[in-house]
Amino acid sequence: MVGQIEVRLKELIREICEELQSELIELEIMPDHVHLLIEVDPQFGVHKV
Repeated sequence: MVGQIEVRLKELIREICEELQSELIELEIMPDHVHLLIEVDPQFGVHKV
């Protein structure tokens, strides 16, 4: 995931976090995987993110 794919993926992840009112703490996109740390309200549940 490099170039425009990386840029678009970051945009999508940020948009989804805003929609779900979750805090994006850390995001790193590597060529073959993604590191993602998100703070989620425990009552909402991480499985819904």
